[in-house]
This record gives sequence, structure tokens and C-alpha cells, in this order.
Amino acid sequence: MIRKSILITGVLFATISFGQTTTQMNLKGKVKSIQEVHEKCPAIALAGSPVTCEKNETFYFFDKKGFVLEPQKESLNDYIVEKTTTKEGYILTKYLEWDGAKRKHFEEYYNKKNIQTKVINYHADGEIIGLWEFVYNKKGRKTEQKLTNIWNGTTKVYHHFYNEQGDIVMSKFYENGELIKEENNEISYKFDKKGNWVSKAILGGHFQTYNRTITYY
Repeated sequence: MIRKSILITGVLFATISFGQTTTQMNLKGKVKSIQEVHEKCPAIALAGSPVTCEKNETFYFFDKKGFVLEPQKESLNDYIVEKTTTKEGYILTKYLEWDGAKRKHFEEYYNKKNIQTKVINYHADGEIIGLWEFVYNKKGRKTEQKLTNIWNGTTKVYHHFYNEQGDIVMSKFYENGELIKEENNEISYKFDKKGNWVSKAILGGHFQTYNRTITYY
């Protein structure tokens, strides 16, 4: 049997769920929009080896009461995104196009509160290879992420612990019920005059940077 690798990149540590308010997201002032650029690189690179980084851009829009409006996201990985309305909420289906064919890579499921509940990952041949399911705390932060690898039957569970800024400072990884490892993150911030962070650097399993452009009402 050919081993098929999981293609999800940007789901594991995406902890902001749509449908939250500016208060739940620890934002101060009357925020109108946020443009956020995230870059993720290996924490350690071997001498002479090329460094491959992932880069994504996300937009958040808020109404005057502080609620997150319907998500509008742009990915720098050239995904084609289609939206389908369901009884439970809606589905965002992401495709990549090559050789003249459009191939489905992800289905992201959201409930009526715009909170992501699961993600299905597809192989290029259309076969399902991974399923993510999410659990949130009262503040709307992902505290548990369960990954089922369809191709080999393994189950991985990630438990996350947060700081006051709402960022993950520790994660525990379980595979088939057994604790595999713990990961700690060192995080530094820069803030604007309103007290909202506009840049942060995270050093953990990877080196990550986030840069925000925030507009206010």
C-alpha cells in the first residue's frame, strides 16, 4: 500500500474561531478589521540545507458591536475556495489546480456561529486521508484537536494550554491514547497604542512570526 502523507498545514495551530467577539479575541478598542500575515519556518536548519517556510494571509472583519463577520480568507498557496451552505452552517471547499484539473484538498466545516468544527483532508486522487475534529473552551479557543488518519487507522489528539493573550504556550500530543511529547512555546509581542499586539514571534517546534495591520472605527 502506498503511504499517503497528510497535507494539512495551518490547521493545527489555528486557534481563532470565527464567530468570536473582539473581547473573546483579547482585542481592545473598536476594531474594524485585521490583516494578519503568518510565516512559519523550521526552528533549526541544517547548514547548507534550504529553508522552506509557509506563509499565509488572513483577514478578519468586525461589526461595530465587536462581532466577527463572515470570514474572508486569502491563502498565498493559491487555493480556489468555494462555499456551500448547509443546515448546520456552511462548508469551505479548497482546491488546487494543476495539469488543467481542479483537485479538492480540504473541506472545512463551520456551524451557524461561524466556528470551525472539522476539516477533511483529501489526497490528489480524491480519497479521504485525514479528519480533524475540534473542541473549544468557553472563550472559543481550541483546547483539543483530534486527527484520525484514515489511511493507517491511527488517532492523534492535541491538547492546548493558553496564556492571557490567547496564544498556545504548551501542547501535549497523544497517539492512540499514549502521551508522545510536550511542546512549550516562548512568545514575544509588540503592541500598538490601543494595547493590541501588531507583531509576535513564537519559538517552539517551529519559528513563527505574525504581523498585523489593524484598523479601528
